[in-house]
This record gives sequence, C-alpha cells and structure tokens, in this order.
Amino acid sequence: MKKTMGDRVTLAAIAKKEAQKPYKGKSNDCAPNIQQIVARFPKWSVDEANGLWCAAFVYHCVVSAGFQIPVRPKECSCSLAGCSAWEEWAQADNRIEYHSASDGFFQPAAGDLVLFDRVFNGTEHDHIGIVLENYDDCIVSAEGNVGNVSRILKRKKDGHIRAYIRIPDRFSY
Repeated sequence: MKKTMGDRVTLAAIAKKEAQKPYKGKSNDCAPNIQQIVARFPKWSVDEANGLWCAAFVYHCVVSAGFQIPVRPKECSCSLAGCSAWEEWAQADNRIEYHSASDGFFQPAAGDLVLFDRVFNGTEHDHIGIVLENYDDCIVSAEGNVGNVSRILKRKKDGHIRAYIRIPDRFSY
C-alpha cells in the first residue's frame, strides 16, 4: 500500500480529531494516554513528557497526516518535541514558510502551525498548536498539553502569537 503524502487540509482534520480524543498527561484522577505521541520520540518517556508534550502532539498530527519529517531535522538543536525546534527548522529550511505574527500580509489557514510566546511559563516559544480556523481577531487551534490535556481553543490574535509555520502540501524531508 502506497503511503499518501500530507496536505494541510488533512492535517487540520486529523489535529481536530486528535485534540477531541482528548489526550491526557498524568493526573491524580486518571492514567496518561499520551503513549502513542511519546512513542514517536524514542529517547523520551511518558514521565519525561508529562506537562511538556504540546510540540510532540503537533509532530504526531503532522506525521499522521502523511508529512514525511524526521524526529530531529538536521537544522534543529533538539527534536521536534520542542517548540523551539519547529521555529529553528522553519527558519533554516527555505522550503518551509515562516511568518512572524507581525507580518500584516500573511493570513493563517487551516493546517498551519502556530507558535506562541508566554502562554504557560513566561518564555518565548513556550507553546505550539495547529490552526483549524482563521478569523479577523482570533484563530481556532488544536493543541496538546493545555493543562496536560489536548483541546480545541479559540485564541485572540495578540502578543502571545509569535509566528505561523506553513509546511507545503506533499512535503517530504
């Protein structure tokens, strides 16, 4: 069976479905179910990923949608389980579109990745998600690890949005 190549419409549909499961990290009232996401990163355990798996969720969705991207592209200082690695990769690989949130001409679309600043721990690129819908003043995104759970959220287009990353359809590293 031939593997299909990824496209952003499929990515958005998969991200929505995956976020609605929902995935959960460890908590007092339930066992984690992020094993499938963490398994894509062989040097990582569920315990190590607990509370830090938003970028791993994005990678899981991207690969599930058929995009062929290694766990750690050569342009990255760490694996794509880290938000900063997505930014490093997008800025270093000229096949990937990287758009600062201040770019007034770029319009995010379903299947684009969105990098956030200061959402959880007050640092740059501390969170990442996948755009499902775009409106004038907000986006709807599928995200992993929001309170250690995957969710679909409406986010204002404000200073917390750092950048958007657009992986071209049928991309293969």
